Amino acid sequence: MLEAIRLVPDELVLNAATEAMLRPCQRCGAEDAVCNLYRFHWVWSFVWITRSGHRDLMTCPWCRRKQAAVDLIGTTLGGWWALPIGPLVTIDRVVRNAVTLLRPSRQTPTPELLRVLRIQIGIKLYHEWKARGGV
Repeated sequence: MLEAIRLVPDELVLNAATEAMLRPCQRCGAEDAVCNLYRFHWVWSFVWITRSGHRDLMTCPWCRRKQAAVDLIGTTLGGWWALPIGPLVTIDRVVRNAVTLLRPSRQTPTPELLRVLRIQIGIKLYHEWKARGGV
């Protein structure tokens, strides 16, 4: 299956990305904005426990800024409260969310979007090949 993912033509991925970017925003439904895939990070901590993660969302520029600000504030307020790792992880996630917040809107697909679409197309092609009797 990994070979199928590697063999997906760049042109096919770019066409799928262009189509995906023209769909309405997943968050607000805006149809007049160019959407893209962005990663948002979060952290919460309590005493000795620190949990962190991320979520990928296909959003318009307005929703991207809004979500990055929400995660930036939430992480800033809730990520520090566990020693020793809480403050270290929080600083990293705050910087990542600040970069997402301040980054100019892209009219071209993000690397994250291209990676996800390449994987999805590769898996689809692999299953089609297997259904036709591929070995």
